[in-house]
Formats: sequence, C-alpha cells, structure tokens
Amino acid sequence: MMEIVKDEEPQATVVPEFDPNKKYRWTPETKFVLEGAQFATLLNSMRAVLSTEEAQTILAAQRASDELERLLKDAVEQGRAIEIE
Repeated sequence: MMEIVKDEEPQATVVPEFDPNKKYRWTPETKFVLEGAQFATLLNSMRAVLSTEEAQTILAAQRASDELERLLKDAVEQGRAIEIE
C-alpha cells in the first residue's frame, strides 16, 4: 500500500520587532556593519567631542587616575600599603 505524503506548509518565520525602550544583548562575536556615511557620522562626532576642552580635561584625569592606581599597586606589592580588613 502506498501512502501519499503532502509537502508540509512552510512555517512562517517570526521576525523580532525592535523596541527602543527595551534592552538588548549580543555576543562579543556579533557583527554590526556600518555604511560609509554612518562610519563618517560616528567618527566625526567622536572627534568633535574629544577635541573639546572638557573632554581633554576628563582624558587627562583618566590618565592621572591610571597613574595613581599603578602607584598604589606598586605600594601594595612592595608591602608599603596594606589592605584594610
């Protein structure tokens, strides 16, 4: 006896809908592709922000903070500073 098998109907693919009010996650390997105009917008925006006097002050403060952390690390490793328990 032969059985007639019908092709299954293709299942509809559910496409997620973006909601800017929600938070999203992705893996470190997830790729985000920029077009030239998008890249230029981001690059020029970053350059404009980082060229301000305020940004330069903040970047200098970050470098100073990094140096202080390095000095503290050295002091701990050499026994000149000890952990508070």
